[in-house]
Amino acid sequence: MASLLENLIDVLDQENTEYEKLVVLSDRKTPVIIQGDIDTLGSITEQEQEIVGIIQQLEKQRTEALADIANVVNRDVENLKLINLIQMLAKRPEQQEQLTRVHNRLKATIIYVTHDQTEAMTLGTRIVVLKDGVIMQVDSPQKLYNEPNNLFVAGFIGSPQMNFVDAVCKVEGEKVSLSFENTTVVLPPAKAKKLADGGYNGKTVVMGIRPEDIGDSEIEIEAHKDAAFETDVTGYELLGSEVLLYFKVAGASMTAKVDSRTTARMGDHIKMAIDPEKIHVFDKETELTITN
Repeated sequence: MASLLENLIDVLDQENTEYEKLVVLSDRKTPVIIQGDIDTLGSITEQEQEIVGIIQQLEKQRTEALADIANVVNRDVENLKLINLIQMLAKRPEQQEQLTRVHNRLKATIIYVTHDQTEAMTLGTRIVVLKDGVIMQVDSPQKLYNEPNNLFVAGFIGSPQMNFVDAVCKVEGEKVSLSFENTTVVLPPAKAKKLADGGYNGKTVVMGIRPEDIGDSEIEIEAHKDAAFETDVTGYELLGSEVLLYFKVAGASMTAKVDSRTTARMGDHIKMAIDPEKIHVFDKETELTITN
């Protein structure tokens, strides 16, 4: 068991080092993109790909190491998380201290590879989101959730995931609205300015809204009457204190997370409202964020 733990700690230390390199490159990448320095960007991208390859190999080794440990302690490897393992080592203070050291490295920062976003959002203070080996965003869990850089991050982070619908932008002086199906949503001034200044008048963009930012109560509908719409409930899922309502808008499947006291049920035709302050807007072609 001791040798298995030592192997796991060694792999995690190596992963930590490689992720540190990746974060440094990511911080260098942003100004390079802004400056349009193609040669430097190409060099950074090559370095990123090399590091990602190393991390993928280390992740495979980590998975194998955890599987070996899970077999010894008779636990399901799918449910054996690093934090659980540390807790299990209470009677092995030396090994517990070694594994905890990985947690405490770099002033309580842990670099940890996982496909479980709940685990990442819970344990992480700075998260690297990758897609096909390319860095999408490096940020705190809160910023990833509230201020995604692009459509991929917005849809990847959060459960249920963010709702998306194509909408046409209309600029009328300082008033900017997004229209989809029979609904028109007026944007708050700060968000409106981003679309107006970006020249999006008459263009189709992607509007994003998280399930918890859509409500069906009278108070919410009255508060956001400029962003109200009607729809048919296609699904109802009770989660105790909350309910997930499923419906379609402009052909897009959507989800709302509402209070369990809702009277809405499967098949009902209901009125709902979006909180305009929580709307995210993405460029249809580049998928980059226009405003959060």
